[in-house]
Amino acid sequence: MSKTTYHTKSSDSKSYSNGYEVFLKRTDFREKVLSYFIESFPLELKNSKRIKVLDIGCGDGEMTRLYVKALKEVSESLEIDLYLLEPAEDALKNAATKVRDLVNSVTAINQKADEYVAATDGQEFDLIIASYVFYHIAPNIIPMITQRLSKNGAMAIMMGSRNHPLREHPELRQVSKHGDSDILLAPLEEANKSQGLSIARSMIKTDVDLKGLWGADSGITEEGTQFFSFIYNTDMNAFPEKSTEALKSVLAKVFTEESGIVHPVHEFIWLEKY
Repeated sequence: MSKTTYHTKSSDSKSYSNGYEVFLKRTDFREKVLSYFIESFPLELKNSKRIKVLDIGCGDGEMTRLYVKALKEVSESLEIDLYLLEPAEDALKNAATKVRDLVNSVTAINQKADEYVAATDGQEFDLIIASYVFYHIAPNIIPMITQRLSKNGAMAIMMGSRNHPLREHPELRQVSKHGDSDILLAPLEEANKSQGLSIARSMIKTDVDLKGLWGADSGITEEGTQFFSFIYNTDMNAFPEKSTEALKSVLAKVFTEESGIVHPVHEFIWLEKY
């Protein structure tokens, strides 16, 4: 039985998570990212008996649970002390519940990443996971995060890239509050220069099914409104008129040429300390 410790602050991620749930039902990105995650896991950690893992921005813990299960596939007897970092209190509680049966201990920390990293000088982790979080937190803290890696420790970063069919139009790129993997280049270079990390970058082609989210005659459906609000991290109801027209144009092309399927490219970055 694992132990759960809460450090409480308040935040709300309900509207964002609703769109995320719609997105998850329509994409294969989790399976493909997990495959890269398992393949990247270093021998030193595979041979470890017990590791300390930090998941930055764990959300409701659904992806965290998949990552932990993947670790168990790599090494069935591996013991895990898991630290969950998430500013949305309700999501954090859900995350702790979802992973409790898979790990030896859970420490749930209701705090922003920059605050936590700045306040934990000296604490080290064997594995740090940052799954699609640098849309929401400044990537310039990456060098501070990698300083928390133990000897032979590793960090997995997952991000979308510039190659996203729904963000290629200038109007849609402008309205989107989501960043892309290019924003990580400078922080990764700084971390590498100051700490001598091994950095491997992989591009992963994924599929997303848009059918049922938009119709040429009916327009964007209710579920589509949630989906696109998540994709752009901007409430569809607050979209400028030009951006709305741009989205309609892009969707018309996708449904005509791709039968409603788009293929965004995600980036998987694996860092190791040696």
